[in-house]
Amino acid sequence: MTNDRSINQDDFSKEVLNFEDVKQCWKNILYTIPGTYPLLPTFGCDIWQYIDSPTSDSFGKARNVIIAALEKYEKRAKITNVKRSMVESRVFISIMGIYSATGETIDSTIGQPEYIAPDIMPEKQIMYIGSVGSLNPSEGLIKTLSNRFAEKTDQSFIYTIDAQRFCFAYPAMWGDLTSIKDSSGYEILSGFVKTVLKFTTDGAKQDYNIMTLFKSTTQANFTVTFKFTL
Repeated sequence: MTNDRSINQDDFSKEVLNFEDVKQCWKNILYTIPGTYPLLPTFGCDIWQYIDSPTSDSFGKARNVIIAALEKYEKRAKITNVKRSMVESRVFISIMGIYSATGETIDSTIGQPEYIAPDIMPEKQIMYIGSVGSLNPSEGLIKTLSNRFAEKTDQSFIYTIDAQRFCFAYPAMWGDLTSIKDSSGYEILSGFVKTVLKFTTDGAKQDYNIMTLFKSTTQANFTVTFKFTL
């Protein structure tokens, strides 16, 4: 039996039913960056790396990842159309689909999530993790790395690189790191170089601290833990 009801996330005293539940699930999927939930590391959708770009090619990529994510994690509906619109520089995604249980048409417009506005929700931000070749990576290069939507808490990553530099970028408003330890608990903070870049998100600029390993290295399944002043 399919569960076609859940709690209304805008009013916890109510339920949403049937295709309204599907629309709420669509919103949850699109507002979640993969990696947010450790037990479901692939859950979510990587649309926000494309959504601000004005080119049709970029939105074509965004449309593909939207459809793939929604049909993977919400199988009660088949997506038939995805469109993008702009209202006062804010992006909206309009989605149409067919509710499999009844054949009804579902449509939903989802606004750009508020987490990208630091003054609205400063405790949760996007950070970037991966490997780079340059000691001074650009904003564009860093934004191609894996990303995670997180609060200012200690972060632990397992990575594999081949003759590259490990790179970790986070909002400068979180402050400096107090420690970076390897999987043996050895302090390696001194082996990283810190630079600061202004990232542009939704038309607004925000400083990011970029921590890049000074020397290139080759590692497999290597764990690094970053600690902040709390």
